[in-house]
Amino acid sequence: MSDNYLNKNQIKKKFFDLFEDLINNFPGRIFYHGPVSGIKKVDLLKSSSIFILPTYYPTEAYPISIIEAMASGNAIVTTKHNYLEKIISKKNGKTIQIKDSNQIVSTIKNLFSDQQKLQIIQRNNLIQSKKNNLDNHLSELYKIIIND
Repeated sequence: MSDNYLNKNQIKKKFFDLFEDLINNFPGRIFYHGPVSGIKKVDLLKSSSIFILPTYYPTEAYPISIIEAMASGNAIVTTKHNYLEKIISKKNGKTIQIKDSNQIVSTIKNLFSDQQKLQIIQRNNLIQSKKNNLDNHLSELYKIIIND
């Protein structure tokens, strides 16, 4: 069921039900925060290792949240939806199938189990985000859309 039909508590319960084993296998590493904004969001991104956006929103293009997460040094896990697969490469993290929580779990396990790989991705995202400002990101997105 789409998140827009669930209330905050139902979404939180669904999260814990889907990822219970992962949370137990990596204690203190996986949290549910719900919506965050402002300084709390900045602090959260800076203290995180992996940013997960399992979107299948119909008009999703290049979410600002991914740009913010990359600039904070997070590995990105997002869906093979619209243009995201063309934007997020293996150097940035991983793209997964839509509505596949098992792929989210296996990707997180893989990244947490291979700290060197995770650190390489994080470092790459920091470097890439410093080279590319928002205007460059929008320009690249425009090229992808025009070529489709």
